[in-house]
Amino acid sequence: MVMVMVVVMVMFGVMVEGRGIEPHHLHISTTTTGNHHQQQQQQQQPIGNLLHHYSTKSSNIHHHQQPPSNLHHLFTTTTNIRRIPSKRLHHQQHQHQLLHPQHLPADPHTHVSDTVVGNECRVCPSISELNPCECRCVNATTAEVTCGPELTSCTQLTDVLTLTNFPSNLYIRLAVNQTDLECILREDLWGPVQFQEIHLVDNLFHTLDNNAFTPFTTSLTLLNLDGNLLQNVYFPALSQVPSLETLSLAHNLISFLPGYFPFSLPRLRSLSLAHNKLTQLQQKSFAELPSLESLDLSHNLLTTLYPDAFTIPQHKASHLYIDLSYNSISTIQEGVLVGSKTCDINLQYNSLSTLDEHIFRPVIDTCGLLSRIQVIGNPFTCDTRLCWVAKNKTISNAFDPIRCQNYNNQLLSILSPFCYLNQRPTESP
Repeated sequence: MVMVMVVVMVMFGVMVEGRGIEPHHLHISTTTTGNHHQQQQQQQQPIGNLLHHYSTKSSNIHHHQQPPSNLHHLFTTTTNIRRIPSKRLHHQQHQHQLLHPQHLPADPHTHVSDTVVGNECRVCPSISELNPCECRCVNATTAEVTCGPELTSCTQLTDVLTLTNFPSNLYIRLAVNQTDLECILREDLWGPVQFQEIHLVDNLFHTLDNNAFTPFTTSLTLLNLDGNLLQNVYFPALSQVPSLETLSLAHNLISFLPGYFPFSLPRLRSLSLAHNKLTQLQQKSFAELPSLESLDLSHNLLTTLYPDAFTIPQHKASHLYIDLSYNSISTIQEGVLVGSKTCDINLQYNSLSTLDEHIFRPVIDTCGLLSRIQVIGNPFTCDTRLCWVAKNKTISNAFDPIRCQNYNNQLLSILSPFCYLNQRPTESP
C-alpha cells in the first residue's frame, strides 16, 4: 500500500513539474483513519528524498507488480544489491564501508567487496574468475588471495593461479587452508603472480619438491607450511628463496634434518620445526642462518644434543632463542651451545637429571643478566653436581625454579647450605 502511494506521488510530481511548480515546495500529506477518530500528519520533504527512503523497502513488492518506467533504474539497482552474495557483503562490513546503492555496479561478477572506497583499491580479479577462491583488499595497493575447503584439487588451484586475469603481479598473501589437497608442492603448481607470504596450513601436502618455491625467489618473505603431512623435505631447495625471513614447518611428520649447511637463508630470522618426529640434530644444520633469532624445536623426539648442533659461525643477530621443550632430552654434550649468541634456552619438560656446568656456565658468563634457561618439568636429582647453581645467586637467577625429585620435589635452595659444608642433605631436612 505504501509503495502504491509513492508511485502516485511520483506521477503527481511529474505532472506538477510539467506545470512549472517546484517539487520541493509540495507538502506531502499522509492520513490514517481509525474507528472513532482521524489523524492527519504533514511533512515537508523533497520527493527525491522520499523516493530514496522508500526504495530501501522495495523487497516487499510482489513479483506481479511492475514499477513505472521512470522508476525502473531505481528498482534495478536495488535488485542488484540483493544479488550480491552474503559472504561478499560480510567483507564490506569488515572494511567498515557503507556503499550507497548508486555506487554499486550492476554486474554481479564485479568484485564489489574488494573495493576500498576512498582509496580505490582495484587489484582484485572478478569473483567468477577466482572462484572458488576469494580476494580481499588489504589497502589501496595490495590484496590477499584465500582458498578454503571448496578447493578440491591441485589442478584447480593451478588453474586459479594461472588462468585468472590478476590486475597486479604482486600480492601480499596467498592462503590455502583446511583443504584435502595432497599433491606434491612443486614449481609448476604456481602461476606468474608473486606473493610476499604463502600460507598452506592444515592440508594434506606430503612432499616438498626440489624447486617448489623457485618462482618466488625475490618476493617471498614468509612461508608457512604448518599442519600438513610433510615427510620428504628437500631442504637445499629452500636456499632458492633467499628473501625468506620466516619459515614454519610445524605440525608435520619430518623425522630427519640434514647436517653440514643443508640450506642457506641469509635473512631468515624465525624457523619452526615444532611438533614433528625429529629424533636427532646433526652438526651445523643451522650454520648458514646468520640472522636467526628464534628456533623452535619443541614437541619432537630428541633424546641427545650433540656438539655443534647450534653452531652459526657468522651469527649476526643480537641473540638466539632456542625452544627445546617437550622432548625427551636426557643428555647434553659439551660444545652444543658453542658458536652462536644463545642466551635464552627453553628445556622445560624433558628428562634432564642434572645441569652440567661446562655446558651452561659459558652461556651465563657471556650473556650475564640476559641469560634465561628454563628447566621446569625435568626430574632433577639434586646432589653436588648442582652445587655450582645452588651456591651462586647470580647463576641460580638465570634458571627458573629447579625442583629436586629426590627430595620430595623441593626447591634446589635446600641444597645450598650443604654445598658449602660439602655434605649431602638428608631425605627430610
